[in-house]
Amino acid sequence: MKHTIIIALASILMVSCASFQPIPNETKLRAIQIGIQELDLDINVHLMELKRNYEPTIKGGFVVEGRMSGRNGEYKMQMSKDISTSSLSRIVAHELIHAQQFESGDLRIIDAKRMYWRGKIIRSWQGQSHSYRPWETDANKRGRKLAYIIKLKLKD
Repeated sequence: MKHTIIIALASILMVSCASFQPIPNETKLRAIQIGIQELDLDINVHLMELKRNYEPTIKGGFVVEGRMSGRNGEYKMQMSKDISTSSLSRIVAHELIHAQQFESGDLRIIDAKRMYWRGKIIRSWQGQSHSYRPWETDANKRGRKLAYIIKLKLKD
């Protein structure tokens, strides 16, 4: 199995909030490694900071804290530089579930307006609320259990 994690993060900046401490890259990488092992995925994940044009914005009632892109075992996971420790496990789990969906063939991008999800073509998916996209619902549901496992194992 590959289980390779490559780090490509720019330096993490401190936020002016006195109680906020940035999560060390090593902790993010460990969370990803735990998730990959728990899902028994044979993938490489390149960890990157969200670029300026991908910084968290309110969109459809949710804040974007992480993104996953890639295919054929090679993925980029982008995370906000200022995520909280309590959000780390949730974000990693959610994004790794998406990688699992792509690897299993359950989810495929057809083009900018169509997605394949478990035998169905979903049209105009970008107009749907994030919570109503079936692959997001699946990642949210299955991601909860994985996030719990990641959180416990990070404490070890």
